[in-house]
Amino acid sequence: MDFAGAAQRLRREQAAAAQRAREKRERERAEAAKLAAVREQAEEEKRQRRLAQLRGEDEARLAREAALEASKGVSWSSEGPVAASAIDPARSAESRGIRRGARDKAMLPRDAGASLLAQNSRVNGAPAFELVAVGPTPPGGGGGGGGGGENGPLPPRRRTYVGVLDYGCEDGRVALPPEVAARLWPWAKGVVSAAAAREARGGAFDGDGGGGGGGGGGGGGEADEEQPTAPTASTALPLALAGTGVPPGARVVATYTVLPKGTFARLQPLEAGFQQAAGDGVRELLEAALAGYCCLSEGDTLSVEVGGATFALRVQALLPAGAVSVVETDLEVEVEPSEETARRLASEALAREAARRRAAEAAARLFESKKAQGEAAQIAAKALEAERAARDARRRELSESLPPEPEAPSAAAASNSLRTPDSLSPAAAAAVVAFRLRTPDGRSASRRFDAASTTVSTLFDWADSLEGGGAGAERGGYDLVVAGGGGRALEPPTAAAETTAATTLAGAGFDRGGFALLVRPRAAAATG
Repeated sequence: MDFAGAAQRLRREQAAAAQRAREKRERERAEAAKLAAVREQAEEEKRQRRLAQLRGEDEARLAREAALEASKGVSWSSEGPVAASAIDPARSAESRGIRRGARDKAMLPRDAGASLLAQNSRVNGAPAFELVAVGPTPPGGGGGGGGGGENGPLPPRRRTYVGVLDYGCEDGRVALPPEVAARLWPWAKGVVSAAAAREARGGAFDGDGGGGGGGGGGGGGEADEEQPTAPTASTALPLALAGTGVPPGARVVATYTVLPKGTFARLQPLEAGFQQAAGDGVRELLEAALAGYCCLSEGDTLSVEVGGATFALRVQALLPAGAVSVVETDLEVEVEPSEETARRLASEALAREAARRRAAEAAARLFESKKAQGEAAQIAAKALEAERAARDARRRELSESLPPEPEAPSAAAASNSLRTPDSLSPAAAAAVVAFRLRTPDGRSASRRFDAASTTVSTLFDWADSLEGGGAGAERGGYDLVVAGGGGRALEPPTAAAETTAATTLAGAGFDRGGFALLVRPRAAAATG
């Protein structure tokens, strides 16, 4: 038997088993840590919820204590949602000749009146109640049917404040004027129930919820459970009832409160034209309109009649609080530009801002363009400078490569004609030849060369070494024309012929005397 191989296999199996055991322990530790983290997170979330609940309870307790202190110990609340309906037009404030606060006075349950009377609430002045709508939800806004309690709170819950018309409703019910209902259920204008339509056509009215006795209350209960529907030809209500704004199944929480007397209100018309229609009589119009209200809260909408037209004004801000009493108080009123005007001004401001941004972007593009042009000009200038420096270096190089200038002939010979050096010895006349070169820009230069050893190419080097000598053309771009030579032009010899006798000055016919040369660009020669 192969004991060594078996021992090796055993060791490998034991190592693999030990590795699997380690991995299992690591997985178990990781799972335990994960479970502990989940439990810890759940406990933390539970603790945070509990802390939030406690904070909410503390805030609610402090609010109740503050409200109780403000109301001098007088308190009353409906202790839960109560049914809401519209005030019977026959029992409204207007029908009773009440002018002050007629538009936002509600009918409260009898138990509220009894409780407040027992607490001597008269010490706090005119009573006010906070109303918070808790149902129903708008059709299509979640919750299905028209049953108010089943649909739950409106998101967000709307609230407003009302004065008291009387305490004539049955316990568990309130009756609201149209403007108050419109604040709580702005979506419900014109929404009615089939039962309300039937009773309206039959001459009975379910609105007050109490004055009509038990039958009226029962009718209201049936309407609470019915689906809201838009008015049709068969369910249309009388004008006095249509548009009351109280939907079937309406529920509110009513709480007695004491509001501070208002000192300042900022109003904003919803549509343009109010200031123009009111003219100089805006103060009197607002005084008359505000006389129809007991309470104001931020977000409420007021109705102001001007010359047969009705304008809606929204309460934007109030002092000293977000809800105030306007009974027997001096109220400073400020009217802002209408929402329509504000939207137009905002649109114009946005247009101006967009135009400013476009102008800024155009200016930035122009700046970048000019910057790029400037950079390009700098690059071109640097290239031109480099080219000029290269030409200067080339001229210096050619000037240094020219052969030494031989000595001038005698003065007597120099005084003779350039072309007739008769006073020179034949050897000197044949050895030294003088040239005068004229460039296209009018410059001229003179130099002597040894006719026997200097090539014709050296004349071109000399011309290129001069400022403006080659007219800026490359070698081969110009000719050297012999003045008085019948238009004879010298062409630069090729490199292969540079050393031949034919390319020396003597070989080219410049064997003695002096000559005048003109630089002629090839383009000028071609056009000539």
